[in-house]
Amino acid sequence: MFDCVKPFQTGRFQLEINLSILKIMKKLCLILLVLFSKAAFAQKDTTGLHIPYANGSVVYEKVFSTPGKSQADLYKSAQQWLIGRYKTETAIELTDTLNGKVLGKGREGFNIDLALGNAVSFKGLFTIQIDCKDNKYRCRIYSMNLCHDKTNSNDDEINTSPEEMVNLLLGKNASVPITKGQAKKVLASLDATVDNTMMSLYKTMADNKDF
Repeated sequence: MFDCVKPFQTGRFQLEINLSILKIMKKLCLILLVLFSKAAFAQKDTTGLHIPYANGSVVYEKVFSTPGKSQADLYKSAQQWLIGRYKTETAIELTDTLNGKVLGKGREGFNIDLALGNAVSFKGLFTIQIDCKDNKYRCRIYSMNLCHDKTNSNDDEINTSPEEMVNLLLGKNASVPITKGQAKKVLASLDATVDNTMMSLYKTMADNKDF
């Protein structure tokens, strides 16, 4: 009589082994995928500052919820904020009533202690785009240029962009007359300045408070 049980048990055992190997392979693939994603993120965020840098550009973007505010209300408030914040009607470059879009130019200043108590005053010039919908709006800040006023003739002229500073930190070609440590300070201050600008806009859009 043939022993049918033994081959069946052997085949079942082999199947269990194959399934175990398959599970292990899936776990390894998942681990490799996570490690690859982290490596890719680390490359984009070598600055360690969470600067929104992608495809060679620095673009700040955030969607804000404003319950009870219509698109028309937000559209009007966005224009009022731009004029009030930058003290000129020329701050507004484009308006689109149908789509609730306002495009303007912003100018913000901040100080950086580059070295040995040597404070440098920077000016950030940028495009600000506000897209309004009922109960929410999106704010985008991009196309930024950074410059500073020379305090004496021996100062190096710094006229650059966040992208160039990120490239400096990433080890790419960047003609910026500052060190990596100084570039981090500038980017950190820029990040805080953009955040303050967006919060100023939010106060006007959500609560109609003074800017």
